[in-house]
Amino acid sequence: MEVAVNIPDDLFKQAESVASEQRITRSELYARALESLLASNGPSDTSSAPPHPAWLAFSDEEITRNLNEHAAKHDPKLDPGLAEAQFRTLLKHWEWEE
Repeated sequence: MEVAVNIPDDLFKQAESVASEQRITRSELYARALESLLASNGPSDTSSAPPHPAWLAFSDEEITRNLNEHAAKHDPKLDPGLAEAQFRTLLKHWEWEE
């Protein structure tokens, strides 16, 4: 299976070096490392894992209430510099109709 992952630059460079030294591909190195990590953690029991992220357990009403509570505690005004940057971006990219 082909996947894309983001890793820190130094870790990538170290992995490249190890793969080169061991004369194996990057994919083989990552597969071996992942197998080793999974084996060291023992068998996993996913039967108790939630079927979806915890936030999906909230109802629409709960989400709205939480967002409203958060908005009431924080200044809703947009930073003037950010507002100007957004406006300038819109001016550059908006197709104005006459």
